[in-house]
Amino acid sequence: MDAGFAGTQLWAPRILLIGSHADLVPVTSLRQNGRGEMELGSSTSLITSLQTSFGAELIIVPRVCVVDARQASGTDMKALRTVIANAKQYLCQVMLQM
Repeated sequence: MDAGFAGTQLWAPRILLIGSHADLVPVTSLRQNGRGEMELGSSTSLITSLQTSFGAELIIVPRVCVVDARQASGTDMKALRTVIANAKQYLCQVMLQM
């Protein structure tokens, strides 16, 4: 078994939480950050809860992506693509080390 950072398995599944219908969520639950991306108001408590429960078995990305599925070129979709590209780059680096 390969050990990664803080005892987490190197090949543990990476979990990314995505809300796909920002247009249907009540406005009080969402807010915009400085980059214009939508954020879920209670995302920090959700991620903290998941990390305490499953942090040893899973690698949980510390971000909840909320996207409007009808806008393919919005800032939210660009942020999601960036998170996925970072995960891809991480996997390629790990494969090169082996």
